[in-house]
Formats: sequence, structure tokens, C-alpha cells
Amino acid sequence: MNTDKHWQYYGKNCPYWSVVTWDEFKGDIASDGELLDRFFFTGQEYVRNILSVVKSVNPEFKPSTLLDFGCGVGRLLVPFAETGLSVSGVDISEDMLRIAEGNLSSRGLKCGQLVRALDDLPAEGKYDLVHSYIVLQHIPVNRGYAIIRQLLDRVSRQGIAVLHVTYASERISAKWLWPSIRNLLLNVIVRVGLLGRIYRTLKGKIANPPMLIGKYSLNKLFAMLNQERFNNLHVCHTIHGDNMGIIIIAQRHGASQYDERF
Repeated sequence: MNTDKHWQYYGKNCPYWSVVTWDEFKGDIASDGELLDRFFFTGQEYVRNILSVVKSVNPEFKPSTLLDFGCGVGRLLVPFAETGLSVSGVDISEDMLRIAEGNLSSRGLKCGQLVRALDDLPAEGKYDLVHSYIVLQHIPVNRGYAIIRQLLDRVSRQGIAVLHVTYASERISAKWLWPSIRNLLLNVIVRVGLLGRIYRTLKGKIANPPMLIGKYSLNKLFAMLNQERFNNLHVCHTIHGDNMGIIIIAQRHGASQYDERF
């Protein structure tokens, strides 16, 4: 599945709704100040909470630079910049990046770099805080692991990574077997070009591409963090619909990969 093309479509046709899938954010909300404020309030609330958790991991941590992977229209980039951080963002959609730049500049906020891929950043570029939220789940998992490795490599010494992934579905009991089979069949239908468009049109919905929800192996992720010398960890659980996830807050250290006290 080419999710890059899907997100380029979303960036062009429904950039705000694809970030926060509430009906009120469908269409062009850029000219509606009240809706725009409501949209960014959701980001401000998240940023306030996540920075509070980061501070609890290391009260002495004072980041000055941040990289947001999957920054979209800047829902989180804007409030991160409002805290005084020097922010940079990565998003596959040129339309999203253009909107994000406008949202930053209209608030008098500056941005380091806005690029479409991690490889477009300076090769030696490191960031105190590397962040990604409700993004990696929409990328095929095998590709996602490689991206996570790249993101960890961008974290400065003593820096912190904040990464969100989904890992399981809440519907695991036998009584959910038929709904799961039904949803699987419907997913097959909606992923087939013309049939999918006809189905979504008949359902009275915008004929948008499907949003992939990938499930990551926590064993593999924690092994990766250990290999990359992230040994100060904190985990927050998330639930979005039926999808169970975690936000991993991990600090890089140059010391041994293992805690020698144990």
C-alpha cells in the first residue's frame, strides 16, 4: 500500500480533518477563526501534557530544538513553537507543509525546516526532542521500523524521543470475531480502486483513501531503544477507537546499554 499517495491526497483535499477526524474540521476551516482556534486548542492541550511527562522523566531536561515527524498542518508544531522551542517538521504532503508554514508565520512563529523526508534534513542534524504522534500507525510497519531507527538517530546526546505507536486492538474476545471478519471484508472492498470509491460514495462519505492502522511489536521497539542506548524510559497508554497504543518517552545516554545496578 502506497500510504504516501494517500497522505498527499489528504493534504490536498482535507488537511485539517485528516489530522483530527471530527466532522467539524472537514472542508476548508482556515477562514473560520473559531474552528481554527478549536483545532489548535487540541494541539495545545496535548503539548502541555506531553511536556509535563517529559519533565517528569528528567526534571533537568531543557530542550531547545524539536523535530516533529508527520507534522501535518502544524497542530502540534505551533504549540511547541509557542513554548520557545526551535521547531522543524517533516511531512510527506507538500500541501500540509505549506499550510503549516502559514499557520506558524501568521502567529509570528519561526520554523527551522519543513521538509518532506528525513533524508532532506542536514545529514548531521540532531535535535534535543524528536517527536511523532498518531503518525507511525498510518505507515506500513516494516517501513515504520526503519523510520523509527532514523528518528532515534536524530536524537542528540542526552536528548529525548517521544514516539507513539499502536500495537493491538481492544477487540480480542470471541464475541468480536464476526465484527472483525466483517470489517476485514469491508477493508478489502474499500481498498480496491473503483469498488472502493463506489462503496464509500454509497455510504454518503467522501471517497477518501483508507487510513492504515498498523500494529507494531513492542518487543522489537524496546530492543531497538536498547540498541540505540535509550535507557531512561516512560510509557503512556493510549486508546483511539479500538486501537491500543503507547507513547514511549525515552532519553538517550552514552553510558552502558544496561543498568549495572541490577
